[in-house]
Amino acid sequence: ANTASFERTQQITERRYERGIANAVELRLARENVLASRAVVPEIEYQLTTAQNALAVLTGRMPGTIDDPGDTLAELPPLERPGVGLPLALLDRRPDLKAAEFVYYANEAAVDVAMADLYPDITLSASGGWRGDRAEDLFDSDSLVWSLASGAVWRVWAGGTLRAQVDASEARVRASAAAYAQVVLEAMADVENSIAREQAAREAHTHRDAQTHEAREAERLARQRYERGVDVLLTVLETERRRQNAEIALLQEQQNLWNTRIDLYLALGGDWTSPSPSPVAIAPEES
Repeated sequence: ANTASFERTQQITERRYERGIANAVELRLARENVLASRAVVPEIEYQLTTAQNALAVLTGRMPGTIDDPGDTLAELPPLERPGVGLPLALLDRRPDLKAAEFVYYANEAAVDVAMADLYPDITLSASGGWRGDRAEDLFDSDSLVWSLASGAVWRVWAGGTLRAQVDASEARVRASAAAYAQVVLEAMADVENSIAREQAAREAHTHRDAQTHEAREAERLARQRYERGVDVLLTVLETERRRQNAEIALLQEQQNLWNTRIDLYLALGGDWTSPSPSPVAIAPEES
């Protein structure tokens, strides 16, 4: 589009030069702008090709099989603003939160294992005598002797070591709980930062859009004045350059706006319109 604009200016300048209205310097400048704009096109086409190949790989297709999307930027729908009062439960979909949660419950279960190791597998029944926690019957004296001989007595006396293991397991639970809480806080900060960035991007995009409109109008008026012989070519070239820069800045701001929305989706673990997955019961059952 920029090249086509510069070519129109060149055509006007050539007609004016043929009539003796424009000078050779103006004609050379008009031609130089066209050639400079054409020189940019091959690099842009190369970037488009590499982006298409990257998209093909991401979608599991052979590179070079994605057609030219054309000018699809205008077809992007306007972004709706994030809903007010997003539930904190949305964060539960984030993989880092789920991982920290699983670590916490794993360490919590390890405490139960350490507590079980602290005591032998035989206990005193309410009616007197020893009984086994396993399915086999341990009420006879032979079973009691076998249990004691298998190391139950030693395990009672080794309670200091086992108690240290229990303490270590409980410490790991507290550490994993603190780590989980930290991950939750960081996830909340990610959401807040993403919303703030999107708001800033929206405001910047609004200003860039107004800037582009003014730059286009300035170029249009400068071209009309030049055609009537009221203004010089340098004014037209300057307005073209400013319009071009404004359009590029607008496109970059639109890209930034969509990138901030992607960051918000990543911070939330998804969007806020899809139903949240049902929570998985992973907490150990109470005895």
